[in-house]
Parts: sequence; C-alpha cells; structure tokens
Amino acid sequence: MDLSRSDIKVLIEIYSGKRSISMISAAVGAGPSQVSAVVSRLEKKKLCRKKRNGKRIDIEMADNSLGLAFRRLIINSRPLMIEKFLYGIRLRILSSCLYEAKTTEEISLMLNLPRKSVQNVIPPLLNRQILKRKKQHLIFEKKAWPFLFDFLDACRNFSLNGSVLWRLEDEVLFEVRQKEEIKGSLTGFSAYVDYGVPVINVKHCCYMPRRTLSKTEIFIHSLLQVEDDARLLELAVVFFRKNKIRQRDAVKIAARYDLRKKIQDFLLVLKSKDEKNRNRKLSSCF
Repeated sequence: MDLSRSDIKVLIEIYSGKRSISMISAAVGAGPSQVSAVVSRLEKKKLCRKKRNGKRIDIEMADNSLGLAFRRLIINSRPLMIEKFLYGIRLRILSSCLYEAKTTEEISLMLNLPRKSVQNVIPPLLNRQILKRKKQHLIFEKKAWPFLFDFLDACRNFSLNGSVLWRLEDEVLFEVRQKEEIKGSLTGFSAYVDYGVPVINVKHCCYMPRRTLSKTEIFIHSLLQVEDDARLLELAVVFFRKNKIRQRDAVKIAARYDLRKKIQDFLLVLKSKDEKNRNRKLSSCF
C-alpha cells in the first residue's frame, strides 16, 4: 500500500480523536479541501470511514484489520517518527521484503522503481534496524519492529475479493468459491486445464489486474495454493514437466512471490532419483 506523508499525518490525527475536516485541517496545517481529498483517499484504501452523527459527519478509523493494526502501531511507536519517516517509497520497499529477503534489483522490479532510487533509501532503513542484510539480500527486521510488521502484513493481506494468497500494492492473487465471484484472470490450478493438466477445483484462483499470464507465472501461482496437499503437489510436478518450465525462469518469478526457498527445495527434490519418497519430501517443502 502506498501512503504519502499527508496520509500518515491525517491518519494520526484521526486516531487521536479529530473527527471533522476542520479539526484535522487545523491540526496538520493544511487547507480543508486538501484534507478532504486525503480523507477520501484513505477511505478508498479502507483505513478510515465516514459516519453520520445526526446532521454531522464524523471521520474515524476503520474498524477492520487495517485500522486495528494502525492503532496498535501508533500505541507502541512514536507518532512523530512514523509521520516523518514511514511513508512513500520507504513503506513500499519495506512491504516488498516483508516475508522473504530480496535484492535491490528484485525490489526495483517488483515496485517498478529505478534501482538507484531503491539504493538511496536503504541506508536509513538499515541504520534504524528496520531492515537487515543477508549477504546481498534485504529482509524486514520483524523482531525489532513487530507492530510495523503487523500493519504492513495487514496492508498486504487485506482484500474484499475473497481469500488472499499474495498481494503487493495493486497486484493480488486470491481464491473464491463461486464462479460469479471470479475477477481478473484465472491462474494457478484453475488455469492448468488450458495447458493439458485437468484439475477439479473447489476454489477458483484469480489474479488482478487482468492480463495474460505466462505458463511459468501460472505454475508459481499454483505453489501459493499447495500448502501441504500431496495431490496438488503431484499435479504441480506434472504441470512443471509437461510444460517444460525453465528452472531459471521459475526461480526468478518465485522470488517476486516470496517463494524463493520453496522453489529451490522443490527443484532440488525433483532432481532426486528417490521417486519412492518424492511426495513426502515435496510435502516437507511446503
């Protein structure tokens, strides 16, 4: 989720009890029209809501996972530090390496940012121990910043479109049970049939925004659905071999979806000649 400094300042004031545009405007030192635009933007992002109170319309924090996570973040952090530091490109970078370590090149590709812009922001995040290095990779320091992690985690997993499998900004993978709920492009096991591997699906896996997906992307998306289901793992193996997925492409795309470790383990097991215990070993990867 992309939040500007103005977004964060207004959210902090809403949290502190400022319920009207005029009160928030006075607190942040901005014009009512500017504050009104920010509130509308935050409302669309499901971080705040407007509630009628007689003839007056009050503004309050959203009563959902996003609003609750932001409340906990403010309670357990310094609001001034959050307002002056945790917004814009910094939040976007932190979100991208929240679950799995990424290189600066991978982060720049994920966020569609120049690599130099990413590199310039990294030092202060390292200095404040929000990020830590693992050789050439960067990973969020969850132990040092648990409430910030929870807020970013809520941002990445919040959706009105069914059960979220993975999300980053406008890109989201989710599952729905009803055909009427399908949005965007079918992917994962729901798209296997188009590549010669029929699957009986209880859930439909969707990707938004709608676009044509490669067979390698479809394969990687299916790994997000697997969990510990041996039957689905076997189907993934069949799809991988039947469609001759290139290992190099699979590893590159898997990194985007926080599946680097799982795809490396998956490929390692496939190389094993121990076919008898393959399913058990594959299950342990997930």
